[in-house]
Amino acid sequence: MPLQLHHALTLPQMISPLFIALIWIAAFSLLKEPARRNFSAIMVAGAGAAYLNGGLGGWEFAFCALITFMAYRGLSDYRFIGVAWILHACWDVVHHLYGNPIVPFAPSSSAGCAICDPVIGLWYICGAQSIATWFRHSDARACRLHSWTRGPSPLIPADTKSPSGLAPRPTAEVAAAAFLELGTASGPGFHSNHSRETRFPPPRQCSVRKN
Repeated sequence: MPLQLHHALTLPQMISPLFIALIWIAAFSLLKEPARRNFSAIMVAGAGAAYLNGGLGGWEFAFCALITFMAYRGLSDYRFIGVAWILHACWDVVHHLYGNPIVPFAPSSSAGCAICDPVIGLWYICGAQSIATWFRHSDARACRLHSWTRGPSPLIPADTKSPSGLAPRPTAEVAAAAFLELGTASGPGFHSNHSRETRFPPPRQCSVRKN
């Protein structure tokens, strides 16, 4: 197979596939499970058949069969879909060098596809979580960091470690809140000298009945 001669990719040709991958991830994030996984398996199976007329003869059918099997396994596991996209990226490189481009009127389309597919594949290998989940996780981390910087809650055990591995330092406000909470929970028997009255019930008076 002769090596195909191509012009060097320009910067827009290298960046635009990354935006296409992000658009793909955002679009599939809108689908709910199991529709997201099932439709993703269908799409990667179709991508495997895109090179049937790619100029590599019988290897095209062998690759299409491999991607079809990976897509079938992907109906139950996202990792197979991700691996299928990684394999498709490798097949893109082969066609960019030795075969026909995936888009006949765009000579560098296979190279752009080789940049786009690994990003999509890694997203599927990591579980294909929705973009909204990313923002929720970042908000939760920000809230935890904010709570540690403001000081621990009185309800946090003393042996609780901060994210830095050090014991949290209570502030004056937190100490005052803990003191008030302890006094409230202790009831009216709690005094300023931190002692508690011992209250005994009054003795019961028993009357003796005379016969």
